[in-house]
Amino acid sequence: MNKNFVLTLLVLLICFNSWGIYFLQLPFYQEVLMIAGISFVLMSLIKERFIFLYALSLILSYGFFLILYAFVNKHASSEMQVMYIQSHLLFTSLTLLFWVLLNFIKKMGEENEQLIQKNAQLQKYKEDTSILTVQEFVEQAKWALTASKINRTVTWMVQLEIANRHPEIEMNIQQVIEDISQSLIRKRFDLVTSTDGHIYILLKNADQRYVDEMIDMLYDRMRKKFNLIVPPIIVHAAPVEEEISVGVVEEVQ
Repeated sequence: MNKNFVLTLLVLLICFNSWGIYFLQLPFYQEVLMIAGISFVLMSLIKERFIFLYALSLILSYGFFLILYAFVNKHASSEMQVMYIQSHLLFTSLTLLFWVLLNFIKKMGEENEQLIQKNAQLQKYKEDTSILTVQEFVEQAKWALTASKINRTVTWMVQLEIANRHPEIEMNIQQVIEDISQSLIRKRFDLVTSTDGHIYILLKNADQRYVDEMIDMLYDRMRKKFNLIVPPIIVHAAPVEEEISVGVVEEVQ
């Protein structure tokens, strides 16, 4: 069933139910509408697992109040009993309808969150950059390590950690390092991703000499870019061993 239709229907039923309570002017109709309004606010604030318990307590409490009120005031006539029953039924349906509405909205929110997460996982590149997303980096790295094992080549992981962790400065430095890293790697061969002040570079079929040369060029370009003798990064580089290959890559997550 169309979600918009269900949502509209629930809202209309709540409005119609509230109007019915006001129009029929059953016993305590003003108090019922006031309590319902306050309860709706509280139900939207309390934790999910307590919502139904609260709604049930509210319904039972109002029913017990009507029974006690009728007994104390000796309202034993059939007409008054019917009015009390109608009042309780309308209040019950109004409360349960709002409970259903809250659950429906929560379910829609969860589905929307799942769609956002799936969409993020399907994206290969970070927005407005040519840097791989972490998820895509991990997936491609696994394939690269499998190929490395078959071809008996060595794959290196280079981690660049930004030394200055001031949020604004870190963001600018990270952008510069990402651009420099992208310009140094072999296009459509090596992999680059970044997250939380770290840039990760996976170098396929590389040796110690190639890695050292790339790091030297990285330092050189950063010195020129920042006009600093010591670039604001910490570099870690190590070959990815077969037995810990997946673990090393998944550290990025």
